[in-house]
Amino acid sequence: MRTQRVAVLYTHPLFGRGIAQLLSRDGRLDVACLEAGVAEAPALADTLAPDAIVIEGCDDAGQLSQIIQALPPVLVAVVHLQDNVMDVYQDRRRISPTPESLVEAITGLAVSY
Repeated sequence: MRTQRVAVLYTHPLFGRGIAQLLSRDGRLDVACLEAGVAEAPALADTLAPDAIVIEGCDDAGQLSQIIQALPPVLVAVVHLQDNVMDVYQDRRRISPTPESLVEAITGLAVSY
């Protein structure tokens, strides 16, 4: 079984550590939790080479779109803190699993691409 490398980027520690703890419970995931803004995601993706990136929500849709395009074609989950909404992108295309299915989206169990 291949381990999926996941980078969790956050500006609010409760969010980042909470998501990282949730994901770390699954033995298929190797989670790195980093205090970083959404704008830092492309550089960190180049350094860490993750299979998936979880980003704390970004209110600026234009900025988010630019960041998604600058990232390598990995699974990207943008979790919005206020609305309990998660946008997931695979190969820069938006797909939309629910927040409860984050682990399945990363491991590919519930979402087919």
